[in-house]
Amino acid sequence: PTQAPPSTLLEAASKRSPVASTPVAPQASLLELGSTVNGNAPLTEFLVAPNLEGSEARSIEDVKKDFLLKNNGVLFENDWIQVGVKSEFSNRIGKLNIFYGNKSNNVLNNFEVAVALSSDTSQSLQIVPQTNPPTSVASGAQEQQVLQVECTGNFRTPPSLDVTFMLAGNRHKFSIFLPVFLSKFLEPTQMTQDNFFSRWKLLAGDKESQRIFPAIKKMERSIVNGVLSSLGLAVLQDIDPNASNYVSAGIVQIKDAPSGVLIRLEPNEQTNMYRLTT
Repeated sequence: PTQAPPSTLLEAASKRSPVASTPVAPQASLLELGSTVNGNAPLTEFLVAPNLEGSEARSIEDVKKDFLLKNNGVLFENDWIQVGVKSEFSNRIGKLNIFYGNKSNNVLNNFEVAVALSSDTSQSLQIVPQTNPPTSVASGAQEQQVLQVECTGNFRTPPSLDVTFMLAGNRHKFSIFLPVFLSKFLEPTQMTQDNFFSRWKLLAGDKESQRIFPAIKKMERSIVNGVLSSLGLAVLQDIDPNASNYVSAGIVQIKDAPSGVLIRLEPNEQTNMYRLTT
């Protein structure tokens, strides 16, 4: 579930059959409640972006898999070029250092980079170049470009870079999705059990989002807590009456409209499945 602003959370009262763990008392069950970010699509849809068709070098799913829980790494690489990123996020602002490395024996000439935004992202992200992209990259050299990103609304599709250059008389062009997801602007928030449930009781039923999915790693508490923390959520202790469940909270730092997020994750070790409610 989410709230906007942080003091406002919505309530629901739908009954659901248990699928992922031992049921808890109805008055304490978080599974019957949920929300969206500022009334749009469920949070899980923002964290699991659609796989778009097109000429992108890597799909959104590929980039998300590599960068959902980290900020640095290689975005794209082939025989001629390597593109890497080092990024940091604080509140609603992100800074991306993009590196272009020439692996070939020739100069990459007529080098051009353009930021591309989808229809939903263009209204929700402000991207301002802090430095200009290189116009050429010498053999064996690495050039840098810095972008500043501001989150002003909800979005599903991350921005991308359209890269073109000439190499040995041939024109090369490809697009790269940047690792900018809504969760990058998520910051942890602590709350007590009373505070958590008082907010949860304000939730509305049409705001629930729920997903059931298999575990891809061993169901160890330290691993799950690490994933939740890496997403920018606070892992709350002594909140859920069922001690095997995970309860987390955070705030998506959107300009003028920060949105609170409450999450409950139920593991079922017998079926090796999780049920996530947001």
